[in-house]
Parts: sequence; C-alpha cells; structure tokens
Amino acid sequence: MRGLFAILTIACAARIASAEARGSGETLVGWSDDGTRYAVIGFTTDGAGGKPEFFLEVREGTKVAFRWVEPAGADAQTPDKIDVETWEPVKKFALKKLDGPAAQKRFAAKLVAATTGKADDRYDCGPGGWSVKKRNGAVLREVKASQRHCFRVMGGYVNKAGTHSLVKVREGWQVSNAAGAGDRTIYEYSRFVLVAL
Repeated sequence: MRGLFAILTIACAARIASAEARGSGETLVGWSDDGTRYAVIGFTTDGAGGKPEFFLEVREGTKVAFRWVEPAGADAQTPDKIDVETWEPVKKFALKKLDGPAAQKRFAAKLVAATTGKADDRYDCGPGGWSVKKRNGAVLREVKASQRHCFRVMGGYVNKAGTHSLVKVREGWQVSNAAGAGDRTIYEYSRFVLVAL
C-alpha cells in the first residue's frame, strides 16, 4: 500500500513543476450487509498535526464511527493487513469483506454516474460537478463544484441487498501560492460517498 501512494505522490509532484501536493486516497475493504456501514483504508497528507498518515476508518453514513492510525515503528501493524471481519476493534460493526467485481457489476447494471463541467486541466475546471442516477433517469445524488474544483467519478459499488451504493469520487483543485513558495498548491482527495437507493 505504501508503494502505491508513494508512486502517486511522486508522479503528481514530478508532473506539476513548482507545485506542492496535498491530498488523500482510499480503498474500500469492507461493507455491512445492510449497506449503512463501510470500511476504508487509505493515506492522507492531512493527518494529526498536519503530518501524513496511513489509516483505517469505519463510517456510518457520513460519520466516522471508528478511526485507527498506523503507529510508527518497523514492526507496526499496517491497515492493509487488517481483516475487517475478525479484527476485534471493528467486529461490532459486522463488516464483510468486499466482493469488488460483483458489487461493481451491480452498480453498472443499476446506476449511471457522470462528471459534468469543462476541464481546463486536471485541477482547474469550469462550472460542473458529479451525479449518480438510476438507469431509469431518477437522480439520486448531484453535487455542484464550488469555485473551480474538478470532480471525477472513479467507479461505484452496490451492496448485495441493492439498498445502497458507494460512489468513489476524486476532487481536485489548485491554489496560487505567495511569491517564493512555489507556483501553486495542488489538492486531490479521493473518497467514497454513500448513496441510499
């Protein structure tokens, strides 16, 4: 997991001259049968005290119900090695390991996700946002971009019961820096959004 995030951070910094990069990325690792609770592992540059950290989070709707941060040390447990079905601190949430391909197929069969807006580059977009709707056309969630933020829907999942969807969205933007601090700061955050069906 560390290797992937390191590569993404380095690639982003190399691609954008004179830019500082901030952001986060996460991977879905567990979901409750009723679709209301889910677990992600990830990395953020905005951890406690503004320091980077690897984490595991369990969310209920839009609230964080549990958060664990990887401790320092060569022998420390890592989030990607945690079994969300059996690890004692999260057993009470009744999470199941994700069957990614099946959940993605259910999403593709039931829903359509789209990004709107014109991108001048990956971090500077005209008015737009993202949405997810049923294949019959009923809009379930629509988000409008604030300022010149760019959105991209990275994919989605539907739980076995067909009651909830998780949509993975990437949001990026840039901020011009003061003279001498580099040309700009790039922000890119990937996250899951729970949508009731």
